[in-house]
Amino acid sequence: MPEYLEVGTPTTLSFTIRQHGKTVMWDREPSLILPAHGWFDRLIKGNRVQAQKSEECGVYERTITPRTAGEFAITIDTDLFDLKVALLPFRVIVPESVPVALSDAERGRQLFVAKGCSTCHAKLQDDQNVELRFAGFGPSLVGRTFSVDYLTTKIKNPAEGPSTVAGSMVMPQLALDGREVEALV
Repeated sequence: MPEYLEVGTPTTLSFTIRQHGKTVMWDREPSLILPAHGWFDRLIKGNRVQAQKSEECGVYERTITPRTAGEFAITIDTDLFDLKVALLPFRVIVPESVPVALSDAERGRQLFVAKGCSTCHAKLQDDQNVELRFAGFGPSLVGRTFSVDYLTTKIKNPAEGPSTVAGSMVMPQLALDGREVEALV
């Protein structure tokens, strides 16, 4: 998940599609839905570009090149039950400019959507973020407080430690790096 894109610089976006948050789907034909303007890519079917299977099983990717600065929202059409994931807007900067660093909270907010957390942990009361009001397979996180140690452990290794939810739902192992875990916590 890049913090920003740069005008004229190709960037490869990679993503995994999981059924029920766990089973990697390798038989999909996903696409990215880009804004109608601002991209070098040859657009197919309006503003859609097909993603391709990468060499890594279950990972799809597409290289995109922005041509104008600003903020642009990208949606991933997973080709699975009409499921679309609207990523929070990407910042696109001009070359050689110094971007303002994202706060940990803002980075965590972007990762919450991009890594699929919002697919299971609905934030039903979040009127500002309609894209986060999606589903409720995991426990709602609204109004809940967890210790930093518990969250860190649960995000790094979901199978470790006590579960806060009855039933058989287990968070997927997302292999997040330390910075991503810290931002999500």
